Amino acid sequence: MATKKKVAGGPWEVVLEQMASQNRLTMEALEVTRVELGSRIDALGQGLTTRIEDLERAHVTTRLQLSQDIADTRADLGALRAEHAATRTELSEMRGEVSAVRDQLVERIDSLEQRIDRPDRPGSVH
Repeated sequence: MATKKKVAGGPWEVVLEQMASQNRLTMEALEVTRVELGSRIDALGQGLTTRIEDLERAHVTTRLQLSQDIADTRADLGALRAEHAATRTELSEMRGEVSAVRDQLVERIDSLEQRIDRPDRPGSVH
């Protein structure tokens, strides 16, 4: 039986070389894509970091302003409560004064009515 020698450079070696070449091209394309995606992710990350920092500063500023507004509102409320209490006291005093004036008027009217009802007394009105 005769043995066959393998011939170098056969058609299968060409196919293997083409496959290796395609694999190298694919690997290069993947590396380029990986680098581009990495750059895009880094750029997005930097942009988001800047936005987040801006939002954090705005949040702190808003929170401080809100805290100040709350403190101012509480102070205003305290002043309004004090003013309300003073107004109630003043109103109560005025009610007392009005009641006293009313009582005086009632007494004067009663006195006048008595004079009118008794014409025989000196100083009475006819």
